[in-house]
Amino acid sequence: MAHHDEEINRIADEDYGQEKNREVFLPYRCHSLGDITNYKSHPGNVVEAASLAAQILPPTNYPLKDALPPHLILDCKLSDLQLEGILHACQRHQMILPKGARAGFYLGDAAGVGKGRQIAGIIINNYVRGRRKHLWFSTSHDLRIDAERDLKDINCFIKVIDGCQELDRETRVAGMSPQVKDGILFNTYATLISSGQRGFNPTHTRGSRIQQILDWCGDNFNGCLIFDECHKAKQFIPGNEAASTKAAVAAIALQRQLPKARVVYCSATGVTNVKNMAFMERLGLWGDNTAFKNVENFIQAMTTRGLGASEMLAMEMKAAGMYVSRGLSFESAEFHTVEINLTDEQIRVYNLSARVWQQLAEAIKKAISHTKSSASRIWTVYWSCHQRFFKQLCMSLKVPAIVREAKAALDEGYCVVIGLQTTGEASLDNEITRQGNNTHGYISTAKEILVRFILQHFPIEEKTSKGTKINAWCKNAADALLQFIDNINLPNCSLDELIQQLGGTNCVAEMTGRRGRIVCINGSSTPVYQLRDTDSSSDHGLESLNVREKNLFMQGKKLIAVLSDAASTGISLHSDTRVANNRRRIHITMELPWSAEKAVQQLGRSHRSNQSSAPIYKLMTTNVGGEKRFVAAVAQRLLSLGALTRGDRRAATGADFSEFNFNTSYGRSALKLMYSYIQRGVLCPNITFSSILQASTLDDSSYTISQFYIDMKHCLLDMGLTASLEARVPEKDATDVQRFLNRILGLTIERQNLIFSYFCQCLTTSIERAKKEGKYNEGVTDIKGTSIVMVDSPKEIFTEVKRGNVSTKQVTLCVDRGIDWPTVLKLYHEQATDPLDGFYCSRNRYFNRKFYLFALYKAHLDVFSVVRPNTGFSSYMENSKDLLQKYHKLDLSDAENGWKEQYNSTELACIHGGSCKFGSYCTVGIRINRVHIICGGIIPMLSLLESMLTNCARKYNLSKEQQTLRIVRVQLDDGRKIVGLRYPEPIISEVTTVLKWAVQQRLLKNQGLLDSATRLPTVLQEGSCYALADAVLLTVVGGAKLITEDDDHVNERLLKRAFTKPLSIRNYFTTQQNNLHGQENKQGEELNDNQNNSSNNDDIVIISDVTNVSPTHRSMNGSSIPVRNGKQKAGNKRHNKDIHTDSNNTKRHRQLKVFDAFQQNGQNKTANSDEDSADESDDSLLIYCPVCNHCFPSNTSNQIINQHLDQCLAGNADDS
Repeated sequence: MAHHDEEINRIADEDYGQEKNREVFLPYRCHSLGDITNYKSHPGNVVEAASLAAQILPPTNYPLKDALPPHLILDCKLSDLQLEGILHACQRHQMILPKGARAGFYLGDAAGVGKGRQIAGIIINNYVRGRRKHLWFSTSHDLRIDAERDLKDINCFIKVIDGCQELDRETRVAGMSPQVKDGILFNTYATLISSGQRGFNPTHTRGSRIQQILDWCGDNFNGCLIFDECHKAKQFIPGNEAASTKAAVAAIALQRQLPKARVVYCSATGVTNVKNMAFMERLGLWGDNTAFKNVENFIQAMTTRGLGASEMLAMEMKAAGMYVSRGLSFESAEFHTVEINLTDEQIRVYNLSARVWQQLAEAIKKAISHTKSSASRIWTVYWSCHQRFFKQLCMSLKVPAIVREAKAALDEGYCVVIGLQTTGEASLDNEITRQGNNTHGYISTAKEILVRFILQHFPIEEKTSKGTKINAWCKNAADALLQFIDNINLPNCSLDELIQQLGGTNCVAEMTGRRGRIVCINGSSTPVYQLRDTDSSSDHGLESLNVREKNLFMQGKKLIAVLSDAASTGISLHSDTRVANNRRRIHITMELPWSAEKAVQQLGRSHRSNQSSAPIYKLMTTNVGGEKRFVAAVAQRLLSLGALTRGDRRAATGADFSEFNFNTSYGRSALKLMYSYIQRGVLCPNITFSSILQASTLDDSSYTISQFYIDMKHCLLDMGLTASLEARVPEKDATDVQRFLNRILGLTIERQNLIFSYFCQCLTTSIERAKKEGKYNEGVTDIKGTSIVMVDSPKEIFTEVKRGNVSTKQVTLCVDRGIDWPTVLKLYHEQATDPLDGFYCSRNRYFNRKFYLFALYKAHLDVFSVVRPNTGFSSYMENSKDLLQKYHKLDLSDAENGWKEQYNSTELACIHGGSCKFGSYCTVGIRINRVHIICGGIIPMLSLLESMLTNCARKYNLSKEQQTLRIVRVQLDDGRKIVGLRYPEPIISEVTTVLKWAVQQRLLKNQGLLDSATRLPTVLQEGSCYALADAVLLTVVGGAKLITEDDDHVNERLLKRAFTKPLSIRNYFTTQQNNLHGQENKQGEELNDNQNNSSNNDDIVIISDVTNVSPTHRSMNGSSIPVRNGKQKAGNKRHNKDIHTDSNNTKRHRQLKVFDAFQQNGQNKTANSDEDSADESDDSLLIYCPVCNHCFPSNTSNQIINQHLDQCLAGNADDS
């Protein structure tokens, strides 16, 4: 009977033919460019997460093309992808949230798409519509140059103000200079949270920068507020601003002070945790007219539902038009994990180090008792130093293997990029200071960390009535520990050792930002400390160290680059087709950063657009179990990062880091289980002692299970998790996976690998149990079938909770999962090689029939992969012993009839046959099944959908698989793709009933007619679904709705100004001269060679006698050059001289002055007048401004003209 139930349940769990979605990325296609035409495709292979690709951005009617000159589109200054991002950002900014703030947009594009140009395009669109002030925040001051470059790349000349510092410089007692009254104010997040300097306010010597920015913005600011690299403003904790980062608090303050600002959140990496979205208030994901009352409710709802909810959130954000996320394809990039096996000497050093830390912990306990010192502070510092020590030690132990990998790569024609996070500079500086600048030889950063902890934190002083005195025992213990450390021979600083073994500083480009390093000079065998600026040529004094080293690498003068966090932003090391070094990059990750954002930044340095080849990534990790802790920490965030910013948890970099991700709900459950059984002295169920030994690679036949139990208890004691061998692990530590992986670093290699192996076995068991119970969530899964078609058109449902333009729709699919006889027979002939491969029939009858299947034996795993006539390929592997016990092998002739009968009988009926008590609701084993998917707005309904599914599971005989909410992706026979939430059809009707009833009750309550005795619908009588439905309705029924504004028309004057290079004293007269010469040549006049060439000094322009130049010349912007137009004075003989001169004439020519521009040139219309007009009196003279063509009366004073000219040159002339 047990086998009977197990087999039926297995068939039931195959209900939808699902498997984990293996297709991570798909090529990105533009679908919503509105009325923009003649656009060009984006250069480069740009992709999007497969789950997001099934969602299409909403249609748009925003008039973007009115604001962009046609050449930007025709010349591909802005590609189709970039135009789409700009278009949807601008359309999103026309929406006003219920509380009156303007909606924001999230630009999540990665490298290769042109995020900077899209920001520039958004600013241009707003500038030409009259919004002339904009704010741009980023991580580094140097990125201002990139911002100016992005603007100039699309021929835009809007002024970029160099932060609050330029406002300080341009602010006088009389007020702010016209040159900085509008434009783009570029600041860093560091500046945002700092105080102002002298000069900001004439009456106050200091003030907050944020107030200075608000003052510059003025009242009713409605320009752009760009948060570039917005992950810098994460970690905002609502209600606890003191614990939040200052950047996050400042970002929130700016958004609230500028409610009409057009906010754009920009980050290729976004956030690694939903909690870090707390500062993104303008996305409108919580608050009025949403499913979440506040950000706390939003965070709680999303975190309790795991990464699956994050994936759904990303898809809904795109469907709502508030989010895009594209990136350069990693298709050509390769990812490899290289595990380094430590040598015997390295294992000896590691084990000695572990014992030193264990002895140090015991000594500290006794020293605290002797000196009566405070224990809490000491232990906090102890575990912090403990972690940093073993991290540095693991890095140092990798150096020989990395050197071998790097040299092999160079021999094969590659170049090498080595990524790390920490440089050990602080430890180096401390050791040099301690030795009095007499350093001769390399320094061990691991040793320095340990020695410094003992010298600074080991308690040796005890308090007495007369003060303090040195405790003799404590002093002797500290000295003994220091002496023992000297004998361990800890490895040198990994970075210095790596550079030296790879050829020294002449071969390795170091981009770490270190001020100094230990090197061997001129082939000397004695390393010395050297400041880095002394080994650089003075010709590059103005360049930063990182840029200088980057250039040497890109030029091929150095073929190895080492970079840290200091160079992870803004530096490109890819095989750019425009540089000399076109070798393919081998990117070795010696150390991944703690932050996923930094990890993606580092990996992206060697993978950019316009590259000749994609890099090969090699993730280096030792076989030390605890060392995987560092990979695991980042892996968890990379998986989450992909879910939040790409819609698929594996889409952050294109690599699947899931094998290193232990800090999950399953990992926490497994850890608690392991601790519990260690204390009991028995093994966890379904785990064998031999499997633990095999996974730990322990080769000791004499090692017994009783010794294993004792070692495990000692491990917990040495990790500081228990106070004695018999004590229990505290509840707060029982599920702390990070602490477990941190602390096992301090164990010897043997014990470390044993307990880590035991944990991994428990984790596997936990996952398998979740899969059997139908609770395991693998993220987006694919629905597979031999044929999948859509039944009818999508139907809109749950209209009671429709939010904005995002609707919820039900899609019904007809899925045929069966495998007919010809297909399975072909499979048999192609793949059957083992004697056990073939067709099988059940030994027992189930519901008056026998079951048939085709099985392929996997000898190395001792399992079968299974194919059934009615459900196709199974996602489960069958244990060989179990399958052979339940089934017996058949010949081909015997299998054919049984296979065909099972295939045909299950076409539209369940496996139970006609006597099934659930009738048409039962889908267990059915071949052609109808699958119902909910698409669109799901997040607001999530709580209600979960509760209704639980309440109705028994009523409709739902299998374990059907009782679990799954995000599924399906490709139809016609090629269309759909992503949504799989949900049983009968429960969709139940949810609709609940919502309609709740709407009625809400209306009655608002009218004061609600009867407390009103009977609940049947489905609600046994649960709390009504309260959930009511809570959803509270956010939408009778609440404020989103408002959509019409945008301002394009101002032609501002459009012209934005794309015209601004005039200045330095370039105006040079342009005048060039124009004048060009016109003279056009008229056929012969000019002197000296007249054709301007001086090299831009400030002094020497030209020929220009008083006889025809007044028909035009200015640089195409308008007439403003002149004083009038009769020539007879008494001025110099004006009557012929302009033709001899080529040998070396007479020094008069310099053009400011007022000459008014006197010497004429307007176009004057040039076209007849000669009689030149005889008018001087009283009729007209004066025109050289910049704006403003006409002055003839009697206007020079002072007024000069003041007007100054304003025009600053870009603030009168519109009159």
